[in-house]
Amino acid sequence: MIQKTKRWHKTSFVAIKFDGLESELDNLRNYIRTMGLALRVEQGQWDKYIDEQKASMTTDEFAEYLDFQSDNYWDLNDRFPRLMRETTFVGVMSLLEHEFVGLCHLIKRQRNITAAYEKLPRKTTLESIREYIKQHTGVDIGVQPRWKTLDTLNTIRNSIVHEDGRIRHKQSQVNNYASRNRNLIGISGRKKFPRNRVELKDGFLEHVLDILSNYCRAVHKRLRILKI
Repeated sequence: MIQKTKRWHKTSFVAIKFDGLESELDNLRNYIRTMGLALRVEQGQWDKYIDEQKASMTTDEFAEYLDFQSDNYWDLNDRFPRLMRETTFVGVMSLLEHEFVGLCHLIKRQRNITAAYEKLPRKTTLESIREYIKQHTGVDIGVQPRWKTLDTLNTIRNSIVHEDGRIRHKQSQVNNYASRNRNLIGISGRKKFPRNRVELKDGFLEHVLDILSNYCRAVHKRLRILKI
């Protein structure tokens, strides 16, 4: 959105179809698919290599060899996919915040509003943005039911960034979301370490991008009335 500001000075503001955001979502979708394919190729090559080693070893030698290679196995099949999903998810949610903060700045500038956007005490960034836009334009960007889902995703994002994935806030909200989407997200280790840690499963990232795309289309209709 920020990159498009100069053009919007000359035209009416047609918001959140944000060319920048839509383009970024498409780029992220391609990135996710490319990285997923690359990991699957690496996993397949590793499995093939292990099978080749097995053919030239005794049972005991192969067992010892597998133990030696265990870190490589877990890197390819657990750590790397999990790291890719978590870092990409954090990036996606940060992108949404960045676009909305930019929208607040644009509204302030175009409407000559004195008060600048500031994160409110005890409010998340998304909640603060929603209140700022509603206060100064009368438009509520909290399009339901998608806004509640965004709030849940934002809670998960904050848990990854600040709590190593542990859900300490809005636990029932996140647990309910996880129970409705068991194939996409899970809460592991409820009775052992790490307690209440969120697990992003395969397919979760595309699910998030679909939610954001649908939300952007819905809130775009509300923001059309802003002739700024």
